[in-house]
Amino acid sequence: MASLGLLFAGFSIVLPLVLFGLLVVVVVGVSTARNEPDPHNHRLPATYLTAVSFVLVFTALFGLTAAVASVSSLIGEEDSFSVTAEPDFGDDFEPRSETPLTPVDDSDVEDATAGALAGAFVVVVAGGMLWHHRRTLLGLLDAEGFRGGAGARVVHAYLYATQFVAVLVLVGAGAVTLYGLAQVLVPGLLSDGEAQSVREGGARLFLTAGALAGGAGLVAAVHLREHERVDRSAPPPPVV
Repeated sequence: MASLGLLFAGFSIVLPLVLFGLLVVVVVGVSTARNEPDPHNHRLPATYLTAVSFVLVFTALFGLTAAVASVSSLIGEEDSFSVTAEPDFGDDFEPRSETPLTPVDDSDVEDATAGALAGAFVVVVAGGMLWHHRRTLLGLLDAEGFRGGAGARVVHAYLYATQFVAVLVLVGAGAVTLYGLAQVLVPGLLSDGEAQSVREGGARLFLTAGALAGGAGLVAAVHLREHERVDRSAPPPPVV
């Protein structure tokens, strides 16, 4: 599990970025265009919906990563049974024809299953809440005066903040994914340990970091396209 420590240690770096992105969304929602008239009162609901959506997006992403990490932790685990060695009673001793098998503690499998289910539960709950808030936000986009008002500025700030954090996560997780792949392909160049053990650790790292990188890339791509939806049918800016 040592190689996965590199990934989970990176969460301590990613978490401040997520909190920073959330702070950007809230601050922009509260302060953006304070002197800009908001006759339809769209700024406040847009701030709430985008702030909650930001948290839910990355909660679902990290839940997915945790589920994959739990499953991949089983790579390299021993079989569910181990062979017990026969005692040495001298040269005249004849071993039994059947080799006894002793069950091995399967707590690792139970822990991995519990972790995978917990991660999947987080993804389902966060995804369902995100779907609900997204539908509400899309309905708000079609409200009168939204696309040309302060609410649209809040949504754009949310999209940019989400893209910013997702791209940083993608870069970091992508680098770790490549490192895990290198451990699988050329274990001797990266570690002095046993090649099989290094490969197994690299496979765990590749799957877990790859899930995080793929999810972050998807988040960034989806939110990049959402700018067009916000700007659609927006009235032209006033001529000064």
